[in-house]
Amino acid sequence: MFGTALNTNEARNRNLAAVLQAVRDRPTASRKELGRLMPFSLQTMTNVVQELIDMGMLQEVDRPASGSRGNPHRGLQVVGGGGFVLAVQFRWNACILALVDLDLNVQSQRTIAIDTAEDDTEGYMRALCNAVSQALQDEAGKDIWAVAVSGPLPIGVLNMPHSAIEFSQRLPDQRWFNRFAGEYTSAMLGERLARECGTPVFVFNNSQAAALAEAQVRPHESRFVYILAGLGLGTSFISSGAVSRDVWKHGGEMGHVVYRGQTLSAVLSASGLRRSINIDAAHGEMEPILARMAEETPERFDPWLHEAGPIFRFLINFLEAALWPDGIAVSGFIPTPLIDRLIEAAMPLQGSVVLPADDPRRIMPRLYRARHGAEAIPFGAACGVLSYRANPDLVALIAARRS
Repeated sequence: MFGTALNTNEARNRNLAAVLQAVRDRPTASRKELGRLMPFSLQTMTNVVQELIDMGMLQEVDRPASGSRGNPHRGLQVVGGGGFVLAVQFRWNACILALVDLDLNVQSQRTIAIDTAEDDTEGYMRALCNAVSQALQDEAGKDIWAVAVSGPLPIGVLNMPHSAIEFSQRLPDQRWFNRFAGEYTSAMLGERLARECGTPVFVFNNSQAAALAEAQVRPHESRFVYILAGLGLGTSFISSGAVSRDVWKHGGEMGHVVYRGQTLSAVLSASGLRRSINIDAAHGEMEPILARMAEETPERFDPWLHEAGPIFRFLINFLEAALWPDGIAVSGFIPTPLIDRLIEAAMPLQGSVVLPADDPRRIMPRLYRARHGAEAIPFGAACGVLSYRANPDLVALIAARRS
């Protein structure tokens, strides 16, 4: 990521992005301490830091005396107000809007209802664009660098028939998804929003966004799989803080893998759980119902866990053998207690091909409930834009500030 510094404007922009990321990784470190990590001279480091300070993205802070002689070097911190991303998580009947600052803090969050017919994709898109445009107008006094969009978006897979991404038509969220996925690709969604809102747009699916949120609390060098039980089964592979598309280009479609005559999504998803216990509630309405049931009548989920446990074990063993991750995180639109019980139902796992679960060299758990779950999807999408590890195009966003 940190290329050799060249005496060009493009290289300068890369250096600015690299130093901004380094300060976020090590808040209050001095420019000298950070300069040792950079592939350029201390003088270049000084110049880059000063430009970031002048642009309002970094600030110097006093550090506690260390007890050694001499005046301690001042530390550096990211200035949250130096830039923002408007994160948008869209659902079949609503969108969640979150304003995230340059220091990756959520400044505000709200939900806007979208009341259109399930088969009115154009009406839905107009409502979504209007909601985003209005939010940008409301925050007109802030320097919003981009819009980050996340939702239940399928990843295009060559030679996969359209029927493979369809769900049943029983509930409104399923009917909406089938229609929307048939008319809008991720690229089309991003282009439409960028054109109507006049702002760069970056698009993620929900599992990618949730995984990027989880990456913020994991070692930077870790390689892990994130499993999200949502409308379908979503999976993402994070390597060094970024979604890996080269190693596992179509990993998000893991839910379409067939196991003993049915897809993994048919059971290992919030929709699969909903089918198993036979409740007629769409996403957004279903989650509080499941949470109450998990607390009041936990035994009702026993049949689903009995079916899901062996399938989940198969998935974990498959992912470990295929990818050798440092760990596997799981979360979704189902209650936390059920995530924990699902993990328990998958035990015992086969011996790890990576490292034993109790090996002291492990940098993260072999299998665990994610610290950042579905509720962090908007935050994760914003991280996917503002992190130089996750987004090489951050360089262009910074360059726009310079000009």
